Amino acid sequence: MAAKISESYGIRLALDNHCDSFSEEILWVLKQVNHPFVGACIDTMNAWHIAEDPMNAIMNLAPVAFTNHFRDDRVEFCRDGFRVSEVAVGDGDIDMKKAYQFIKNQSPTNRINIETEMGISLEDKAAALRLELETVKKNIHFCRTVLNIGKDESE
Repeated sequence: MAAKISESYGIRLALDNHCDSFSEEILWVLKQVNHPFVGACIDTMNAWHIAEDPMNAIMNLAPVAFTNHFRDDRVEFCRDGFRVSEVAVGDGDIDMKKAYQFIKNQSPTNRINIETEMGISLEDKAAALRLELETVKKNIHFCRTVLNIGKDESE
């Protein structure tokens, strides 16, 4: 029902591979719904939280992804498992060049949506704002200079 309503408004629905769904589960739901206005949202790092290889999730979901949350994390393995630290795109443990190529070449979307999720303490709001702004600038710099997003192909 939601798919038909979204279609009537020209709005696409995208299921996020959130921290509780394997990419194969998202694909299964999409197959059951089987509607052109229902697809996926690739979050490049959410797969880590359920021990799925993020690149595997990106490859699986790219062909049906209407949108994305393009972000990077650093994973530190420790005695009791692992800890995920949010970092700027290109500063983490995922091959963001490869991730971008999959999204660019396999996904019906034509954009990258940079997500900045830094887990910043709000006890010092001025410091939190500085870190957030610094991270946003680093994200944009990486996407423009390393991935060449937004540059004319002839440049």
